Amino acid sequence: MLPQVSPYDVLCAGRWRTALLTTFSLSLSFFEAVPLHALRKAGAQDIGILADMTGYQASLAEAGVSDVGRTYDLVPVKVASGCFHPKIMILDGVDGLRATVSSGNLTFGGWGHNVETLDLLVPTQAPRAFADLADFLEYLALYVEEGRIIAPERPTIIGTMAEACRKASRAGGDGSTRLIHTFDGPIVTQLAAHADALGGAEAVTVVSPFFGGPDAVRTLAAALGCGRIRVAVTGKAPEFFDFAAAKALGAPADPVRSDAFSSTALLHAKIIEVTCRHGRLVLSGSANATRPALVTSDNVEASVLRMVDDRLTFGWAPTDARDPSEGEGGDPDPTGGSCLSARFDGGAIKGRLFGRAGPAGTWEARIVSGAVHATLAPVSVGPDGSFEIRPGAALPIRNLVRSTQLVLTRDASDVRGWVVFDQILGAVRERGPVAEAMIRTLAGAEEPDDLAVILSFIVANPGAFLEEDVGAPATTGAGPRSPDEGTVTVELASLRPVSSSTDELATAALLGGTTAFERLLASMRRFVREAAPSGRALPDAGDVDDAVRGEAGDSGALPRWRVDEVVKALAAFVGALPTERGDFRRHAVSLLDFILFAAERSTDPDDLKADHLRRWIGLVRGAGAAPGEPDVLDRAFVAVLAAKVLADPLQAGRAHSWLQAWCHGPIDQAWVEALMPSSTGIRERRLDGEADDEAWREAVRRTVSTRTAWMDVHEIRQALAGLGPMPVLPVALAAEAAVLRQVAAGRAKPERVVALAVRTDKPACPRCYMNLPVIARERLREHRVSLTCCDLVLLDPVLE
Repeated sequence: MLPQVSPYDVLCAGRWRTALLTTFSLSLSFFEAVPLHALRKAGAQDIGILADMTGYQASLAEAGVSDVGRTYDLVPVKVASGCFHPKIMILDGVDGLRATVSSGNLTFGGWGHNVETLDLLVPTQAPRAFADLADFLEYLALYVEEGRIIAPERPTIIGTMAEACRKASRAGGDGSTRLIHTFDGPIVTQLAAHADALGGAEAVTVVSPFFGGPDAVRTLAAALGCGRIRVAVTGKAPEFFDFAAAKALGAPADPVRSDAFSSTALLHAKIIEVTCRHGRLVLSGSANATRPALVTSDNVEASVLRMVDDRLTFGWAPTDARDPSEGEGGDPDPTGGSCLSARFDGGAIKGRLFGRAGPAGTWEARIVSGAVHATLAPVSVGPDGSFEIRPGAALPIRNLVRSTQLVLTRDASDVRGWVVFDQILGAVRERGPVAEAMIRTLAGAEEPDDLAVILSFIVANPGAFLEEDVGAPATTGAGPRSPDEGTVTVELASLRPVSSSTDELATAALLGGTTAFERLLASMRRFVREAAPSGRALPDAGDVDDAVRGEAGDSGALPRWRVDEVVKALAAFVGALPTERGDFRRHAVSLLDFILFAAERSTDPDDLKADHLRRWIGLVRGAGAAPGEPDVLDRAFVAVLAAKVLADPLQAGRAHSWLQAWCHGPIDQAWVEALMPSSTGIRERRLDGEADDEAWREAVRRTVSTRTAWMDVHEIRQALAGLGPMPVLPVALAAEAAVLRQVAAGRAKPERVVALAVRTDKPACPRCYMNLPVIARERLREHRVSLTCCDLVLLDPVLE
């Protein structure tokens, strides 16, 4: 009996924050009714769908679609030579990373009505499959960037999920399960290589709803080098295999059946089982037994390859062939028709037409959203189908409360597509329901429930709605400071629509936010408190204490969730400021003081402090040392790093690297002495109340005495310039060291050593431009030195 699991079961089994789904066919009404509902219950806020242009176009005719472009992203993908055919779901959240690879599209049929296959991937059980999945996503992003795959843009969620999959691939476990995709070449070629590793193929069994003739199966058998071919015959399928035609081509096949596929539902599963001399392989996923899917790389396909034992058996038995004419049909036209993709960034609608010959010229434009039909100014479309519309006040954003389509018309012919609202979507990704409530309120829909959500947010985030025009509080760390103002009161009556919500959202970046939600929050601050006086400083520990302490309970302890919310709001406020400005440095220290103060009074002091100090380091690292004399942020940064070393001496090397980046080079001893933490300082006592002066000094000494990879690179460059000896490199860099010694001695050309100008996640050989293999990338990341395939030594001297 084969294990039974559905994609819906997987959605309901965890708590997710991010979800990426790919599909060929698409039903948005199904997605919003079932998967989206489950994802929201699971806590997901960043949801994206990549759909083939065929499925995207079909979704435009669906009624009842309400959330596309607002609470989830939809990106159409067009593969020039074939179709975008993978059916992948990647979920990431507090319960870890999971992925499914199936044969089912994002439709009612694909999620329950058809006979489908689904492979559930768990990092500890299939680490290599997650490495393959990361490669797949990185290839997809690269092909879009190069124009080999046409998409309106490369969604950020692809990079996010690729990074998560790459990280998950480092988990221990069995590496026999792989993800096979057509970016690596034709599937028949890859499958044959895996079969050869098991002693060669003896038989192949194919389950497929589509064939397009017997040639793909014949080619598969020839690539595998096996003479025994079996093809499954099921009760109901779009297409039955033509056994007579296969025999005429010299590739006779045997019809077989299995109880696993005895359902009266329509077959849509795709399986290739290869029996080898030393094992058995099962490939399942998106690839049909057709030439574009198996024999060429015309389609983008993805399937899971497992090496299985006798516990997984299909129980094949001989059966009768079916007449090919008895198939149900239903293979969708992969060419599709014309459609468009559009994104509204708050100031302009930018997009592109697809599938339309000669699109250049002037088109009439209109917006359709439920009962709202609004005519826009004529739009000029370029030869490649690209266009830009700046609707200004003509776009009735306040009335667009449902999913929206843009319709372009020329010569009595319409081309339409969904409009994705980037700022709204970005804000919803970050904050979910509260962002949706703010959007509707800014648009003029003053619903009581939305106002209640916004006010609850303000109560839970006392610093979130501070005036942007802040003053300059003292930040010496000597203790609490007096606030310029007492508290902020927001009256329900003050929540009135602004004059132009579109203009508010378009210019919100001027109000201090960098993330989508921060831009929205900045607009909301101005919307709620436009008449508020300027000059209000960022509150320190004492200010916020008065606002939140009374809600902590009789024990006086602040609940972790409340502190997290306040710190997050304050951190966003600080992060919105340019790092080169003095108020960034002052407010960053105020944020640190609040973290330390709140941690002492929280229900989870140690974990809270550790989590938020780590985030604080990430927030301020880009600011660097103050020019001239050290300032208060320099002092705070050194103290936080020293505290990390006090807690874990093994962190000394990392802390030293951060300090070198902070100082943009070697650390001056006088600078360190001027910033030496003191056990009498309030900030130091909050960081570590037990450390005395000697302990703090020892932590700093240990930090700056460690050797970092950047020091090796710095000394290598000095040695190559004749200004010092070559450093002794780690054993792992023996090959690199040999080349460096040859160059330093004049026995090799200086061009064999290349220093990177910028850091990159995908370093490449500067001679042949091939990406470094994984091992070389890891060596460059860890040691800042790595040998390329052309025997060049790459150096990474960049501090950031």
